[in-house]
Amino acid sequence: MNRRTVTELDKLAVEAANDKESFGRLYEETYDKLFRYLYWKCGDRDTCEDLLSEVYVTLLEKIHEYDYRRASFVTWLYKIAANRLTDRYRMKEIESIDMSEAELALEGDEVEAQVEIEEFVREVRKLAEVLSYREREIFFMRYGMELSNKEISEALSIREKSVSSTLSKATNRLRDLYSDKIALQNNLLPKSTV
Repeated sequence: MNRRTVTELDKLAVEAANDKESFGRLYEETYDKLFRYLYWKCGDRDTCEDLLSEVYVTLLEKIHEYDYRRASFVTWLYKIAANRLTDRYRMKEIESIDMSEAELALEGDEVEAQVEIEEFVREVRKLAEVLSYREREIFFMRYGMELSNKEISEALSIREKSVSSTLSKATNRLRDLYSDKIALQNNLLPKSTV
């Protein structure tokens, strides 16, 4: 039998089932990574924040069902988030990015920095459309949620080597597409090659 290593986060999740303070620490430990993953996936700050609320409400309701022997907490949390995203896509609530509201909420240099980040995310999301669903999912899990290859393999029930290979191919493909786009914008490539 394949025994998995129990992480500190797994232990904290078990404690959180009966302890509000532990749940608060669990929230603090996972919020930023989960936010980045959902933001990469949906591209809209308001939708992302709504999804985060739904994920944490679901987590609060179901934390007592978490079993560290079956999966890591990160894997379990990812599945909750992925299910919430799927529900939103089915309801057609996730659409294109609208930065105007985010821009109004910020001031000065913050606006410029936020716009740059959102432009970059929009660009990567657009380039990522050429990837298969599986490649996109692995890419966003790795760079959005900052999961390890092992955690991704557990979450998707695939071999770690497959995650590594898929991630490498997807990253190289996106890097090539981005390089070609920059070269095209700078008139370094003929338009027919892109």
